[in-house]
Amino acid sequence: MTNKYKLKLLISFIVILLPSVAAIILNSLVEPKVAGAWHFGWIVPVVLVLMQLFLHLITFRENERVKQNEKIVNITFWVLPVLSVYISGIFIMLSLGFENALGIILSACFGLMFLIFGNFMPKAVQNRTFGLKIKWTLANEENWAATHRFAGKVWVIAGIVTLIGAFLPEMWSVILLFAVSVPAVVVPIVYSYCYYKKQLSNGTATKEDYSNYKGSKLDKKNSVVAMIVGGVIVVFVVILMFVGKLTFTVGDEALKIDTTFGGGMTIDYDEIKSVECSPERVDGMRVSGFASSKLLYGWFKNDELGNYTRYTYTEGEATIIIYTKDSTIVISEATDEATWALYEAISDKIMGK
Repeated sequence: MTNKYKLKLLISFIVILLPSVAAIILNSLVEPKVAGAWHFGWIVPVVLVLMQLFLHLITFRENERVKQNEKIVNITFWVLPVLSVYISGIFIMLSLGFENALGIILSACFGLMFLIFGNFMPKAVQNRTFGLKIKWTLANEENWAATHRFAGKVWVIAGIVTLIGAFLPEMWSVILLFAVSVPAVVVPIVYSYCYYKKQLSNGTATKEDYSNYKGSKLDKKNSVVAMIVGGVIVVFVVILMFVGKLTFTVGDEALKIDTTFGGGMTIDYDEIKSVECSPERVDGMRVSGFASSKLLYGWFKNDELGNYTRYTYTEGEATIIIYTKDSTIVISEATDEATWALYEAISDKIMGK
């Protein structure tokens, strides 16, 4: 790795971690309005730093084997930093209570991403770090070139459509984003396969030409590393789905809520206008936050309550609804009996004020 790459890599690490610093500072100054948002605002960049290091170890080793376009190499430095600022920025905005602008930001960022990558795709030579790394493109240089010229056009069109969608109502802009993103990935893959069949029919390539591609030793090493990293991620996600705990502390002046994975909030009894316990479960759409087979917490919305903050277990039906001066909080314990007991404890503290 040359010194210029070392400097760029260092700068990219700093940019990735900047949102973590911002989230930690803001967390010390402002109480979050969305459960767990500060926590994800700083943990995401830390994970992306590790991914950046892994990505560039592969990129530099691959570049020694196949000299890549310098512009392509440079762009790999800034994908994850931009992603870090974008994802952490969303969590920070949610923490501060900004919800309405998220649809516009989501569509605008993905639209710009499609445009940028669409312009760079035709310039990429065969490699395993950038582009459509599928069987037919990696096995045949002509297929790679044709597929990436076509994919570049598709992604530019997808970017333009997505940017236009940013000005639609939030729900429609998100629907349009997904409606564009899936074809943007699938259509070039289908094109690559059709190009492969075309080569077979006109005799410019044979099945043996494609089947003879076994990949380099570096390809195999990278695949093994990717499998190990992927396996660790899968195990982590599986564990995350089945563990976790909510802790409700009924203090003398306030109700404190803590979670295993960070976040939480404190509700002063003086701020509570009313509290009720419903024997039926409160449902809603998750806007942001954490969901597993055991816990639900974050920012939710439904027709009855509008936007509300939720800290509940997935088990049980009874739910406590707390109305404060400027927000609605929905909580529950792991069992209906524990939820009703928590409701009685909170009610006693409010009546004692």
